Amino acid sequence: MIHRRTFLGALVIPLTTAVRRVAAQQTQVARIGWLAIRWLAAIACIAALLSTGPAGAAPTYMSYFGLGRNIPEAQDHVNLYWAVSWDWNINEVLSQLADAKGRGMRAIVHTEFAFFTGSGAYGNSCPYTPRPDAAARWDSFAQALSKQGLLDTVAAFYPLDEPEACGLSSGEVLTALNVARAHPLTTGKPVAAIFGCEIAQKYGGPYRITGEHEFGDAVRAYDWAGVDCYGSTNIFTDPAWTTVEFDSHCFCFRRIPGPSYYDNFKAQLNLPAQRLILVPQGFIAPDSDGLPDDPQVFASQAGADRSVILMAPFTWFDLPGYPGVRSQPALAQRWRDIGKSIALSNPPNANPPLPPAVPPRLQVHASDVQHFSVYDLTCNTTGGEVCAIQLYWQAVDSKLGTQLFMRQGAGAPQLVTCSAAANYVELPSITAGISYTFDLYQMAGCPTTVATGATPIARVNLSLVTPGATVPATVVEFHNASLDHYFITWVADEIAKLDAGTVIKGWTRTGETLKTYATAQTGTSPVCRYYIPPALGDSHFFGRGTVECTATAQKNPTFVLEDPAFMQMFLPTAGVCPPNATEVYRVFDNRPDTNHRYMTDKAVRDQMVAKGWLAEGDGPNMVVMCAPQ
Repeated sequence: MIHRRTFLGALVIPLTTAVRRVAAQQTQVARIGWLAIRWLAAIACIAALLSTGPAGAAPTYMSYFGLGRNIPEAQDHVNLYWAVSWDWNINEVLSQLADAKGRGMRAIVHTEFAFFTGSGAYGNSCPYTPRPDAAARWDSFAQALSKQGLLDTVAAFYPLDEPEACGLSSGEVLTALNVARAHPLTTGKPVAAIFGCEIAQKYGGPYRITGEHEFGDAVRAYDWAGVDCYGSTNIFTDPAWTTVEFDSHCFCFRRIPGPSYYDNFKAQLNLPAQRLILVPQGFIAPDSDGLPDDPQVFASQAGADRSVILMAPFTWFDLPGYPGVRSQPALAQRWRDIGKSIALSNPPNANPPLPPAVPPRLQVHASDVQHFSVYDLTCNTTGGEVCAIQLYWQAVDSKLGTQLFMRQGAGAPQLVTCSAAANYVELPSITAGISYTFDLYQMAGCPTTVATGATPIARVNLSLVTPGATVPATVVEFHNASLDHYFITWVADEIAKLDAGTVIKGWTRTGETLKTYATAQTGTSPVCRYYIPPALGDSHFFGRGTVECTATAQKNPTFVLEDPAFMQMFLPTAGVCPPNATEVYRVFDNRPDTNHRYMTDKAVRDQMVAKGWLAEGDGPNMVVMCAPQ
């Protein structure tokens, strides 16, 4: 049993006064125009970033575009269910809405199936054509919502994604919206859409001459409207367009930046009646510079703009060749922090309001997600022992071929594919309980074995959790800058208190995590947790195994044993971890205020040693324990 009193005693520190100074340098603006406006907007943006907390409270909702039944993986920081059937299956949408209702959540609901006929093998691809029976289909859907008691679960309908992109006219889009608004069961429900970046760009400025986009009426008809400008460095500062003006002072032409994409989009809306959806890029595009958008930039903007109703990063799950947020641990943690701030301010009617996230069955650890990504075909939607995935990669050197090797457990590498042209492979038989390692090489020719000394350009480790098997908990690391102390915990209540910073002040996440089992598993050893009293450090010590825990109590009788089995880890043999386990390192601050730090990144361990901390552990790499993967 954990003693909450000692936990609080070790972590509470006196309040300190944070003083911020924003220095404003006065400038003389030579002309009135967009150049002046852009400069003033930049100053305002900087001030907002400095004065706004980590996550703004303005949005009502946090979700991920198209999240659907992936909701358990993100339910610790999401308060809006995104109901969608990519096959346009009405029963699947109703099932997801029932799931949302059961979770006490509201939902944004895709409803393309009611209004349009698509193209392609599945009838759901662009171009679209309006359905002549749209009113009847919508009536049938609305009646089903009413009979199943799901109308109150709907926060907004989403009739069409990127309405301008699928060959429809603005009038045809408006007709669909009017059908939903005219129905007595759905009148008054918001309708939402996310437009492509062209809508934010082709408005005003030079486009008044060359031709603006034709969806102005449709843009203004939605209750919630957003725009996705993936690839833009910063939609809040990048100009949507520029004009060329003659400058008589230099007798030359100058480019004058127009409003930002964000401001140019907002200029088309009927504010404040309409509300905004922010759609940060959460994926990595391996074939471009498509790095994810900075979550803090979007959070700060949302906190400063009361017209924002929804934060919807695209996307949580992985798309073919495009790793999503869940494959980028540091990015995922930042969105978790921001999402929790939004969701806790506007909690769903669930109890508890933010349940712990459920890790996906397919566990993936990649060395380079920009060049190597995993697309889950069936793993997280099956309860079976076997599932299918696709691996996508981007070659570093286009002149060399690529070779993909696979290892199962500690087995020898086997060549999977060798081709200069291929950039993906489908693997239909990923079996539960086996650790897979895929290494991507670029070597001359098509060797069937790995050359001595060859280094893979990217690596991914993955495994399918056995149905019913215990899923490891995530241990989160915190740092107190005032004390220069580190602390780790997997307990949700402790993490929430540290994140909130109200009862326990001064602690922030480092972004580092590791895995542990909360209960004993085959081959694991208990990790005890001791509280070190203030005279000796006012911190915590995590001892590996019963031998070290017993020795700690004998040598330090004033230490308080909070939990003899706070975590369950594997023990190394001469510094070597068993298969499917990750090395954990420990360092000691070697100061009177005793503190230890635990990490899985050897580079971080070495940085701490360089600062004067002492490494502890076994073997040449000084490994203290082994974490489950």
